[in-house]
Amino acid sequence: MPQDAYALYHQAKELDALLSGGRVNKIAQPKENEIFLNIYAGGERVRLAVSANVAAARVCTSDTEKENPLAAYNFCMLLRKHLSNARVDKVSLVGFDRVIALEFSVYDELFGEGKKVLYAEVMGKYSNVILTERGKILGAMKTATLEEAARRPLITGTEYRLPPAQDKLPPDDARLAGALAAFGGGDLGKFLFERVEGISLRTAEEIAARFGKNSAFRLSDAEECAAFLREFLFGGEKKPCVRFTEKGAEDFFVRPYESLGGTYRFFSSLDEAERFFFAEKDRLGEFSALKNRLTECVKKEEKKVEKRLKIIAEKELDCAGLERDKEKGDLILSNLWRIKKGDAALACENFFAENAPEITIPLDKNLSAQDNAQKYYKRYNKQKRTLAAVAPQKEEALAALDYLKSVSSEVALAEDAAALGFIENELSAAGLLRRKTEKERKKKTAEKPAGRVYEIDGFTVRAGRSNSENDAITSAARGKDLWLHAKNYHSSHVVIEVRERPATEEVIVKAAEICAYYSAGRQGSKIDVDYAQKKFVKKPPKARPGFWIYSEFSTVTVDPARHEEFLKSK
Repeated sequence: MPQDAYALYHQAKELDALLSGGRVNKIAQPKENEIFLNIYAGGERVRLAVSANVAAARVCTSDTEKENPLAAYNFCMLLRKHLSNARVDKVSLVGFDRVIALEFSVYDELFGEGKKVLYAEVMGKYSNVILTERGKILGAMKTATLEEAARRPLITGTEYRLPPAQDKLPPDDARLAGALAAFGGGDLGKFLFERVEGISLRTAEEIAARFGKNSAFRLSDAEECAAFLREFLFGGEKKPCVRFTEKGAEDFFVRPYESLGGTYRFFSSLDEAERFFFAEKDRLGEFSALKNRLTECVKKEEKKVEKRLKIIAEKELDCAGLERDKEKGDLILSNLWRIKKGDAALACENFFAENAPEITIPLDKNLSAQDNAQKYYKRYNKQKRTLAAVAPQKEEALAALDYLKSVSSEVALAEDAAALGFIENELSAAGLLRRKTEKERKKKTAEKPAGRVYEIDGFTVRAGRSNSENDAITSAARGKDLWLHAKNYHSSHVVIEVRERPATEEVIVKAAEICAYYSAGRQGSKIDVDYAQKKFVKKPPKARPGFWIYSEFSTVTVDPARHEEFLKSK
């Protein structure tokens, strides 16, 4: 991402015009490396995000509401102490480096009006936010290690020093043309990146591509290149935009980069483009993090159930010979006359097997014949009781595993954080997932969700996004409504609401295509989808969420299709 001094320079100018004269009326720090300043400026309330997050360091406005921790961070308390009701005097770029300075005027009853500066160092993994007064550090968002502190102390009361400068020239330095004259041909973009302060490699490559000369420079070429570089960075028409790739929003720019191509979406300001880009980044990050969390939760529970099934299988294996033990007891009682005191085995015909082959039955020579028979009967009865006990356990474990696989399928098919939220609520209600905060635990879940809603040829079609939604949608359906489910796959429950007229074949096919799309068979083709009237769909007593049985059904074979053109709400 080319969030270099070039982008920050124009961003600072926009924020200065937007915020100067405004008042800070609220300060929040929802995360360790991110603060929000609510500023009333120009008759409007503006939320300014100042982040030192490694992957999303920025200074831009934000529309995102984030939950604050129960106990405020120390840096947040420091900012509230010093910047509450402060006036924003100026927002500017420090030199031509990746540091934005936010200058404030603060009135103190003892000392009168004072000046304080909040420095946002937007430098990837070295990003930081530091509050100063009269050049002295009041506090920093990130503290430095002993090694870093030796080079650049960030201790309260010490003098604030800018990050160490690189051996490069600012773009407005008069010596720049002389430095560029050393270019001997080749990769001009790399040469500019190594010589000019404050520009990323991507920006340097864009300047080189637009300048169009890669042969060795004469002094006149160097002067022309320096002038062209300054015009690109400080002048020219701005066309703030976000570049999109197959993976979504990839980057934001002051203007489109011709050397990259791609698809661009344009905005009225760089701040608006940056705000959109980071909102998308946060949304995808939240989605990815929640998806990973739910996936790990389900996998963990699946391993527990599989371990239970393994133990049950071992018990069943141990009991595999129970009928043979009963037969041995019967054979002993049938051959009492053959057994003498102290015999260690009985050799007799096994009349339970075809052709009555001879069998040798081990005996305990310290027991009588009758007691040896009882010993085999006791083992038989014990194994029989064991099998009777593990049978319902096995049934329950298999049902639990099937349920977890259905949840796993739902997580894999989810396309946004909202869909994952329903699954998260379902797992929390089932006691499989612990909510992160007390506030989340108290969220109301009584209202039943409507699922995805489609309008197809005048019919309302609903598709569940989780087992709990599937239950809600199916339970709410009327007797003549059509209920659909992918055959032999975990899938969303889909309901076609039938009112004045019966559903047409075309509507059924489209609803079936949606059902196939939101099934574990999505990647295939020719998916069988069963459909039946709701009156033939029943939920067994004590069945797990999402489990229903149905009869009197028909089947249609379709290819999966999302049908966004019919989607009314998610």
